[in-house]
Amino acid sequence: MGILTARMNSKRQDDYYNFNLRNTRISAGYTVSQLAEKAGESYLTISSLERLRLLSPGQIIAGKIAEALGKEVVELFQDNLREIAREV
Repeated sequence: MGILTARMNSKRQDDYYNFNLRNTRISAGYTVSQLAEKAGESYLTISSLERLRLLSPGQIIAGKIAEALGKEVVELFQDNLREIAREV
């Protein structure tokens, strides 16, 4: 079963959130749409990263989001890295 299917069938969806990214965005006062606009990315990209449906955003996207939030990439995406490690 793939990671996306497993998540979609999970009863505990909040097990699959990037809380670092989500909480940082909320603390900064941004909605998903506002962060997407500020980072020059789509709503779907930000939402998918927060919900760990997109695990590996790539350096450019991760850098743009981190810059928009005034954070380091590793601070925001350590949950994604943990989930990737679990998949290996």
